[in-house]
Amino acid sequence: MAAAPAAPVQAAAPAAAAVPAPAPRYPLTPARSKLADELNRLAAVLARDPALGARLMGAPGTSQTARKYASAWFALLGDPAFSRDFVQGMSDEEVAGFGQGDSRQLGYLIGRRLMHDRTRTASDALKVRMLSAFRPLFANATPVECDAIMSDAKAPLYFTMLDRLPAAAQDEFVAVLMATARDDGAVSPPLGDDDRLLVQIAVRQFVVEQSPAEQERLRKAFAEPGSPDRCWGVARIIDALDAGGPELRRLGAKMVFEKGFGT
Repeated sequence: MAAAPAAPVQAAAPAAAAVPAPAPRYPLTPARSKLADELNRLAAVLARDPALGARLMGAPGTSQTARKYASAWFALLGDPAFSRDFVQGMSDEEVAGFGQGDSRQLGYLIGRRLMHDRTRTASDALKVRMLSAFRPLFANATPVECDAIMSDAKAPLYFTMLDRLPAAAQDEFVAVLMATARDDGAVSPPLGDDDRLLVQIAVRQFVVEQSPAEQERLRKAFAEPGSPDRCWGVARIIDALDAGGPELRRLGAKMVFEKGFGT
């Protein structure tokens, strides 16, 4: 008789309901150990061909940022301790289905670990750093790109956008995502109603301090569905958080990455 699927390893005590739940952790079964070893080998091979690595991530092999991203990821997966941790975030079905010829599987798993699991539960310091790294991406998005990323766009579009930015901005974006991939989060109190109110007041005050023309542009950016200025507006809200100092920046980053950019 087939063995029952392994259940996720439960934490000693459940987190408070308002804190983002961590991703499931599964036992390091023989199948997961074997897969971790395979990922180590895959990482070593793909380190020789960053363009191929980028394509396995679902991105164009010609993308400069995708090659940097792929190289950084395969350096992580080449670490046996990291690859064991990585496979413990994969369900039994994902472990069984890995390597069935679908080259998108690895890119999907990596994307889920970052954009769904780890960005929500990352430490507050990393959330602040991520917010700064995303700012030029939003500030330079075209209206079509903005529509796409606001509706959960896939990785290739992000790489196309990042390739237009200076190399330093590309490097910081990749570096902060890699730091997030390794980060297990540092428990911090969930945002309270007063925290959210403070952020809202600060953002509103920032807006009224702008010129009448910019105030109207910001109003339309968030009031009109499909506004071509939506991503520019998000970049200006990040500016508002930056202008408010370290504590406001921390609270705003928590709101964004725990609740979404539409918060």
